[in-house]
Amino acid sequence: MASRVTILVAPDSFKGSLSSDQAALAMAEGLGRGWPEAELRLCPAADGGEGTARIVARTQGARPTPVTAHDPLARPVRGELYEIDGDTVIFDMATVGGYTLVAPEERDVLRATTHGCGEMLEFARRHGARRVIMGLGGSVTVDAGLGALEVLGVRFLDPSGHRVPASPRNFRRIARIDASGLDPGWARVDLCVLYDTRNRLLGPYGAARLFAPFKGASPAEVEYLEAALAHWAGVLSEHCGHDVTVMEGGSGSGGMGLALHAVLGARMVRGVDWVLDRIGFEVGLREAQLVMTGEGRLDATTLFGKLPMAVAERADARGIPTCAVAGEVALGPEDVKAAHLRCALAMLKGPMTREEAMARAPELLAAGAASLGSALAAGYDLGARPAAARAPAPTALR
Repeated sequence: MASRVTILVAPDSFKGSLSSDQAALAMAEGLGRGWPEAELRLCPAADGGEGTARIVARTQGARPTPVTAHDPLARPVRGELYEIDGDTVIFDMATVGGYTLVAPEERDVLRATTHGCGEMLEFARRHGARRVIMGLGGSVTVDAGLGALEVLGVRFLDPSGHRVPASPRNFRRIARIDASGLDPGWARVDLCVLYDTRNRLLGPYGAARLFAPFKGASPAEVEYLEAALAHWAGVLSEHCGHDVTVMEGGSGSGGMGLALHAVLGARMVRGVDWVLDRIGFEVGLREAQLVMTGEGRLDATTLFGKLPMAVAERADARGIPTCAVAGEVALGPEDVKAAHLRCALAMLKGPMTREEAMARAPELLAAGAASLGSALAAGYDLGARPAAARAPAPTALR
């Protein structure tokens, strides 16, 4: 590769440690050390997960409106909502239901709810929003929207018509949905939910079996949730008149998007495409000869269309190679290739705890980017078969 090159730096956030802006700056600092001749263009991005609202709002100079709500364990929390276009607002579900709000030892998938998200939605409607856009990704809940719907006035009934409290523990008791308590104003609101992966609700790559373990679910809880979500999906399908289990993105926020779709008519949109189309990514891509991306962990979920893969797909369509730096790389060489990446580098330097790695994330990410940059400047051939590297040293890439 020529020594003079323009690099488009377009990472996602590194969950729990770096926003996408911070990640882009750390990567740029490292690339500047490893390949000082390169010209850098920063384009921090998101895919419907945490940071989506802020990144999109920044393109229009929008400031956040604070909203008092509750976190997944019913504790007060400050949500943020942005007005981005007249009567259009956007917010991230993660600000009131995300991983960072609940410590690992507190995570309980049978207790955590999306109550706070319902409060955000209701605030937006009451303050005149006619279009509401919500990023689904980054949640620590698997209540499939029960908490949010209850806040909006929806009731859940058992076969005898008695009310069932909104809780993941009660999925299988619900026989039908009573939406008569919804405010009529919702009929005039265009609700759009942005999902961050293409995964459907059920199965080995669904909300329970793939994602619930990351949210603290035990093996027994995973199996309970799989069966419970299958039952709940049947109730939703009967309510809206079509099978929601076949919908792309149905696993988002533990099935929350499907609930909003079935009850409120929400449109489900692939978040990464919606975001990249609005933050000037294609403009930056036209000027680039190389793209650098990254996220906290490259793993099986990346292959369902998360930001690093989506960025690499777009670049690949133009013949532009993409490299990734991540906290962890849990993909083999063929998976790296399937993600349209030319190389993937883990930024960890030897054994360390996850907590230490997250605390040192800016330093480690910059070091990984510097190593990758120096390897590329020295002539690492991106046309060669991609390989996932485990150590941030140029020799690991040769």
